[in-house]
Amino acid sequence: MKELINFKDQNLNLDYLTLNIPNTVRRISEFAEIFFRYGFNSKVFYVATNESQTILEDKKLFHTLTFRLESDSWNKETVFIQFSGDNSRRLYFLITNGYFSISLLNCPNIKIGRIDIQFIRPNKTNDTDVNEFLEKSLQVSKDGIPQRDQNDNIQTLAIGKREYAYYRRIYKMDSALKFELEIKKRPAQYFGLLLLIGSYQEFEDYLSKSFFKHFWKSIFLETCFTDWLNYFLRAHSNKPQKHLVTSYLQKYFLSQATSEKIQFYRLLQFISFVRTYSGKKEIVNGQIFITVQFRLLDFMKTVNSQANTYQRQQFLQFFNQLQGLPPFREKFTDRNFRQFLFFPVVNAIQKTKRGPWIIQIAVAEHLMKDNYPFYLPLSFFTYSNVINLDVKLSIIQTIAQNYSIQKTYYVQSFLNRFAKRRSSIQAKIKREIIHEFQNLLKYKIIESRFLFQGKDNQQIIEKDYIQIEDLISSKFIIFYEVITPI
Repeated sequence: MKELINFKDQNLNLDYLTLNIPNTVRRISEFAEIFFRYGFNSKVFYVATNESQTILEDKKLFHTLTFRLESDSWNKETVFIQFSGDNSRRLYFLITNGYFSISLLNCPNIKIGRIDIQFIRPNKTNDTDVNEFLEKSLQVSKDGIPQRDQNDNIQTLAIGKREYAYYRRIYKMDSALKFELEIKKRPAQYFGLLLLIGSYQEFEDYLSKSFFKHFWKSIFLETCFTDWLNYFLRAHSNKPQKHLVTSYLQKYFLSQATSEKIQFYRLLQFISFVRTYSGKKEIVNGQIFITVQFRLLDFMKTVNSQANTYQRQQFLQFFNQLQGLPPFREKFTDRNFRQFLFFPVVNAIQKTKRGPWIIQIAVAEHLMKDNYPFYLPLSFFTYSNVINLDVKLSIIQTIAQNYSIQKTYYVQSFLNRFAKRRSSIQAKIKREIIHEFQNLLKYKIIESRFLFQGKDNQQIIEKDYIQIEDLISSKFIIFYEVITPI
């Protein structure tokens, strides 16, 4: 069963919640007393007169709700109980922790009329121009409505029409950007039903996915201000089981030593391979490990290695070194990867002299179950020679070293490493680069959009393909990762 998404892990919060209760205007005082016992002051707002009136208030209480009374004849008897901002979060806390139940209101026809969910992204020291991001998001959204200051800079960007079921807003704050999705009508009632029946995990899962999906198609993604959104979409996109996966990598995660590069690639291959296995769960000092068993030969075949004595010894040595945690393993930048031992137990067993080698290994659950943000085409699961390994690692590093969907491949710097090799080798390397980029395009991992910066820093040229001539004449190549909704 796929793990459900929750607010806490994604730094999401409720920001507004409305209860719609038909034919209950006469019971406002009763409702006010119920909520008062749970720490809420209350007031009533009359739409017809645009006036408010306090019902119950204690200065010691920190939370307030509003009974909104409409003037339209068709809903004059409906009470709309509104919880805004921190008030909505307090009510949600009371409900989900079992301190309060909406059933206490004794109303069978309660519906959720509106749900707002928000994400606040703090500003960072290396951020680019936020005004440029908002202007480009206005172009992407097509139906955006900006509110500008005296300098013509966007302060708030509303996307969509207020009467729609989904309405998005981006606010500038003192030291952050606030992204907010307002949900009304049938979607709010559908999501709200999960809340009313106590399916809180499903409520958060559906609401979170809706939030990320609607901002994915509404704003400009090629920016630092959507790092949180890109991270989520990468992690929760569907990834083919037999493709190579990787996490975020630091810029300089390897030395030039061939043995280290091979060991690192083997680690990526093994993580990708072992994710297809199930095993026995065990808890050691609060950490969960999964013990799996497989034939060494099966792993060797999967990575297209020859089944000879030399290669078998190389693979056995790889598993022997897993427990040693070579330094490159610390280069995974996801903080969860640094909190526990990856492989606490590794057994390599050959029961008879000519029998198969069996690998029994305890793997940290996080390595097996993690939603790895990046996956590479089938061609990346194996490598044919050292040159092919170098090319693939250079591309993996480019794709996985940052959050942006815009990637910069420093092709000239990479080719310079082989400047003293024979011309036939240099030509082969260029063909390998072209081939691997074609595979990235084939599996829709990158867009068919490339920007080429010449060695002489002339104007950047844009094309939808790469040729050998581009590799020779370019200092670097900019390409774009495809981000898809879950």
